Amino acid sequence: MYINELLKIQENYNKIIKCNKVLKDNYCIQLLKKLKIEFEEKKKKYKEIEKELKSMKSLYETINEKENELNQKLKEDEYNLYNNAGSDFKLIKSLQERIKKSKLELNEIESKEIKILEKYEKIENDKKVLRKELEKLRDSFNNFKEESINKINKAKEDIKKSKEDIEKLEKSIDKLLLKEFKRIQCEKGETAISKVKNGVCLGCSMKVSSQTLDKLNIAKEIVYCDNCGRILYK
Repeated sequence: MYINELLKIQENYNKIIKCNKVLKDNYCIQLLKKLKIEFEEKKKKYKEIEKELKSMKSLYETINEKENELNQKLKEDEYNLYNNAGSDFKLIKSLQERIKKSKLELNEIESKEIKILEKYEKIENDKKVLRKELEKLRDSFNNFKEESINKINKAKEDIKKSKEDIEKLEKSIDKLLLKEFKRIQCEKGETAISKVKNGVCLGCSMKVSSQTLDKLNIAKEIVYCDNCGRILYK
């Protein structure tokens, strides 16, 4: 009676519907877009941190250069104070004031250098953390992209195979019965053939008549549900 063939056709139709849902599913695309946006935002922040570190490094080098100049000047003034000033009180006083001023400036510079180094270290740590986050996001994006592509390719392959199986099965079924099967399928949506369990059609969840059950038990003809019109099988 072609029931097994109709069941296989129905199974293949259901598989095609399921695979089409995979192909039309926007969740994968939306998630990939979200990951890409998050990656680009963090990448932008990473570049800003690199720029800030570069600026701090340049500032530190400038201050350090000034510190070296002051140290050189301080050494010269101290040398002149102890070796060349003699009893020239005016020169001694001038050198002492310059030395005092240089030492104060050096203290300020050293304090600035310490603050810069502390801040640089903190930002450098932030950069390392952000780099790890970027690597994790990149890996997540690539892995999910690969999974999505594989999933889509498999769905396409399954659709192709199901269509080929349907075509082969349809050739082995009575044309009038096949036409009726397709009509019911069109009317009922996904299911044209339904199982009967404990006297109930699982397609519409309604009890079928005793007469219909008798026909189904004899299994000499195609039997339809009294309520929904689907083709029945035990």
